[in-house]
Amino acid sequence: MKIKATKAFERELKKLKKKHFPIEILKPCVAAIVAQDQATLKRIKDHALQGKWHGYREFYPARYMVITEKIMMAGS
Repeated sequence: MKIKATKAFERELKKLKKKHFPIEILKPCVAAIVAQDQATLKRIKDHALQGKWHGYREFYPARYMVITEKIMMAGS
């Protein structure tokens, strides 16, 4: 599976880099989501959201970071 970041995600990542957030911790989290590594997904507390956020997922790579994602297949 190939991962493609949206422009909005890239902008947010750039802002975090400027604020010296440890963004290198995101790479193993994204790899675990793609590979469906259950041990890592449990550690980062990956879960589906409900209500108006239905279709999105959320995970916590660090205590002070919350990442909300939407996984779409190619062509979607």
